[in-house]
Amino acid sequence: MPDYNINSSVCFIGGDERQYYAALHLSQETELDIFVSGDTFQKAISHFTSTQITYVENPQKALLLSKNVILPLPAAKVEQTLPSLDLIDTLKGKGGVIVGGKFSPYIKELFSNANIKYIDYYEDECFTLKNAYITAEGAISIAMNSINIMLRDAKCAVLGFGRIGKALSQMLSSLGSKPYIFARRAESNTLAKEMGFNIKSDMSFKDFDVIFNTVPERIISNGELLAIPDKTVLIELASAPGGFDQDIAIQSGLQAINCSGLPGKYAPESAGKAVSDAVIQILTKNNIL
Repeated sequence: MPDYNINSSVCFIGGDERQYYAALHLSQETELDIFVSGDTFQKAISHFTSTQITYVENPQKALLLSKNVILPLPAAKVEQTLPSLDLIDTLKGKGGVIVGGKFSPYIKELFSNANIKYIDYYEDECFTLKNAYITAEGAISIAMNSINIMLRDAKCAVLGFGRIGKALSQMLSSLGSKPYIFARRAESNTLAKEMGFNIKSDMSFKDFDVIFNTVPERIISNGELLAIPDKTVLIELASAPGGFDQDIAIQSGLQAINCSGLPGKYAPESAGKAVSDAVIQILTKNNIL
């Protein structure tokens, strides 16, 4: 292995295709030495043309080569696990930084107790906005492939008017659809109305062709779910527990589609670039770049 500076190198551990494209984009935008480890990278070895990127089969060895680590989004698939069991012991005392998305309170506490600096790029507004638009476009693509009519002729409901809800509503409107917005906060409903969208004040969805949920809470009761006609497509975009019981939706004959992790599935290259942009900003701020 050629000489390198451990202080200005990074290590990517685990994740999906977003991590691959994030590492690739990082190699194009910086002169960092990049070490990668995990199944996603193993499958993509032949595609790495940059000499800055080195695949390391053993994750622990990869961690030893750098004190700055880039974890995926989410940083851990299960709240109380880490991508590598050796992560804490290997990085403790090195003085580097761990960057990742959606650190759970449990993992944050582990890092804090070990005096390891961590930064969650999912808390960065620029990143979450980019992620929202990728999610919205992916959701619309899924909707188009799930109904037998043009989306502009479909009656659509958007539950929630946060980042994803706004992006989704704007995209639907640009396609000629006139979505109905259901938001729990009065100010969100007011904003949606001022932006020209239809406002829905009750939870009856008998006339809708597509329902997009962006609210990470059970806002559609089982009774309301059973009243929705079979032709309706429900697209879940929120994190657990989601806006409705998916098992009951499927059992009742509805087409319920769980779209968790959609950016990585729909547009992994764009999603990976968004990760890389956030990482570059973080590394620059911490004098690693």
